[in-house]
Amino acid sequence: MALTRICWRLSPPVRLLRRTVKVNTRWNSTLVPNTEAGNVAPTTKHTKIEKIILDHIKTTGPISFATYMQLCLSHPTDGYYMNPEHKVFGSGGDFITSPEISQTFGELVALWLLQEFRKSGKDVPLRLVELGPGKGTLMGDILRVVRKFEPHKQINVHLVETSPTMRALQKNHLSDTPGVHIHWHNSINELVPSASEYTMLVAHEFFDALPVHVLQKSKDTGVWHEVLIASTEEVDRAQSQSQSHASESETPASPTSDVPAAFSTATTETPPPPSPSSSSSSSPTTESITPPPLSTPPQPPTPSSPYPLRRVLASKPSSASTVLGLSSPRFSELSAGSLLEVSPTSYRVARKVGELLATGTSNDGTNEVESGKENPIGGCGLIIDYGGASAYGDSLRAFKNHAIVDVFHEPGQCDITANVDFAFLREAMADIVTPLGPIPQGVFLARMGLGLRLRTLLQAASTEERRQEIHSAAMRLIDPKGMGGEYKVLGITSGVSKGVEEPWPFVVGEAKEQK
Repeated sequence: MALTRICWRLSPPVRLLRRTVKVNTRWNSTLVPNTEAGNVAPTTKHTKIEKIILDHIKTTGPISFATYMQLCLSHPTDGYYMNPEHKVFGSGGDFITSPEISQTFGELVALWLLQEFRKSGKDVPLRLVELGPGKGTLMGDILRVVRKFEPHKQINVHLVETSPTMRALQKNHLSDTPGVHIHWHNSINELVPSASEYTMLVAHEFFDALPVHVLQKSKDTGVWHEVLIASTEEVDRAQSQSQSHASESETPASPTSDVPAAFSTATTETPPPPSPSSSSSSSPTTESITPPPLSTPPQPPTPSSPYPLRRVLASKPSSASTVLGLSSPRFSELSAGSLLEVSPTSYRVARKVGELLATGTSNDGTNEVESGKENPIGGCGLIIDYGGASAYGDSLRAFKNHAIVDVFHEPGQCDITANVDFAFLREAMADIVTPLGPIPQGVFLARMGLGLRLRTLLQAASTEERRQEIHSAAMRLIDPKGMGGEYKVLGITSGVSKGVEEPWPFVVGEAKEQK
């Protein structure tokens, strides 16, 4: 009997987890441009990360948004996810995730993974991999279901997590699971394809926090320029000096003589509002940007930012911005003046995900395993995040205490996130695995049997109040105007499982993203 048809048999755990909360989730900001985000006034005191960034800019010049995100989120001691003083998740943190709202989310994710494993016909141990496991809530729910249906399987859990604080929370949450061996990794690159285990991989709200570069397509030349981050104080000073010198002489100011050395790499022009992005391969490889020198005098003064940091636009394309702009054929279709957020890190991680789940034979029939080595068993996976199968240009935003704030508000103290371009992830792996979807989260959960599972939980609830909590949490997960529509689910299968049965719930002909 198909797992999706017997999910109602999942007995309620001894302790029904009370995860219903009344707080905002990060997807809410997709409806609010970052230029309007936040009513929180700037603070006058620099954060530790802000000081580091300002010193870096003073020494080397403007930095990319990717570098900014990396420092704000993953600085070894003061990054948002690394500092033990930051309570990231839950009602007391800055955002809430689907697994914390209802246990049914993780249970239905587990059912899909088990469905694909059984379709593979492999009688081998299981390897469960999660990227960015948070507090371990999702993996705990998955393990409970896998243990119920595969009680005798050897299970190895691999968690990709860089934060010592989060690792401690995960260990505390998962250590009581019998017969399960847990391993931690700093990077997905520490994992290799397995010839002895079937791999089940989950990445929930992981890709949205990976660094993105911001580019703008020139209206004059049609090439991509990088949008950078500079010091507001230094930009204002450069503009003031340029104005002063221009008024004293009829001769135009030198391109660099009137601009401090740290800011001779970019114009002081603020990028205009974005144009709508379009939907749609070479792998992008660059991580950092070294913008070219100015070739034109500084732009006319623009309104100063209330924050110590502000956006500026590189006056010329760099080799990096050119490569990033060409990293997907879809990007060439964007109109002049468009902004584009592109994450080479996401591309590389998605490619690695494909390698971990592949069987060693590409979709064109070519064997990619070295001679003499055993073929990997392959596996299946789910990537769940907010975004869609299209490019984005102005989705970057920050969160503090469940509220949207300016992306430059208290660097290192706020979560920073961007919409996920699922089409970009598909392009990274499509030649070695079979990506499915994305489809809306609500559609995925409903097709996987949320209604049946909800009925079981409601019958087991001891009070009317608890029944209301359970029902409200489930409805929140599938609300088409909320999490059910904003979050998307991308399925991934390898050669061992594709083509055996219809890839439910990514139904052929209906697997395209429903916008």
